[in-house]
Amino acid sequence: MSDLPVRDEIAPFLERDVRRAVVSMWEPAFATLAFVFFPMFAPRTIAAIEWDFGLYFGFLVLFALRAYVHSRKSWPTILFFALFTAALLVFGFFDVYASILRGIFGLGTADPCRTTPHDLAIFPGCTVGVGMVEESFKALPLFAALVLGALVRRRPPGSKLFRALSLRAPGDGLVLGCSVGVAFTLIETILQYVSDATHHQGDAFGLAEELIRLPSTFFGHVAWTAYFGFVLGEALLERNRIRSIAIPCAAFLIVAALHGAWDAFNDNIFVLTPIALISMAIFYSAAVTVRRAAPEAVVVVPVPAAATAPG
Repeated sequence: MSDLPVRDEIAPFLERDVRRAVVSMWEPAFATLAFVFFPMFAPRTIAAIEWDFGLYFGFLVLFALRAYVHSRKSWPTILFFALFTAALLVFGFFDVYASILRGIFGLGTADPCRTTPHDLAIFPGCTVGVGMVEESFKALPLFAALVLGALVRRRPPGSKLFRALSLRAPGDGLVLGCSVGVAFTLIETILQYVSDATHHQGDAFGLAEELIRLPSTFFGHVAWTAYFGFVLGEALLERNRIRSIAIPCAAFLIVAALHGAWDAFNDNIFVLTPIALISMAIFYSAAVTVRRAAPEAVVVVPVPAAATAPG
């Protein structure tokens, strides 16, 4: 098989093989109805609109990736990792975690990127104090899933719950990493950036902040964590013990550096553009790899017998 993506990998909706092209549309249909009707029944506040849009955006990202790679991870499992990550953020665990790590690195407890101007001078501090801190924090749920996967392998068949929550393959890591990244993005964007913009500049600016920031983080938090989860899954298949450790470490340094560069140059579009392209490239290459490894005849929803007959 060519290393270059083929047509159905670039635009899967053009797939002619119904066995691979058919996906359940009930999920996005219900999500869209909820997105449309939620504002009618929820309190008529700007916060309700922000959460409505944010949750819908997050679902679409997860749905698209799960369908694209034919993931075996169920929605309850994916949502569990998202909610677990959100809980760690909302209940202040991340603040404590970040303060401890930044203190160990000698950077103080504040965000080292909250300075001006944004340029190469603050890149090292942003990489260590933000990139490594946030990427290692997002990796915690993935490491927990990795441990569960090891327990399942040592004691087959293991608990069904452990199997559902475990990371045992590159595809598992990719989807679970995406779930963690989406949750981190939503909480950080809505409770921090959008909240600050709304408080200082008004509701319109807060909503504009969300509409700009959420799609852009697809090239950031989502891509970085999904890629690192994929690499953790790849490391499980590596027989060489040294490589199985070195490869995830190298991947972590890559995503931490990309994260640090993104924050250090966040007002320079000429630097942000190549960072976004690199981030998207590693994420997309991981997704294509997982998609190619999926069985050729994956039926996501039942289709007529004539359509699924070999031939």
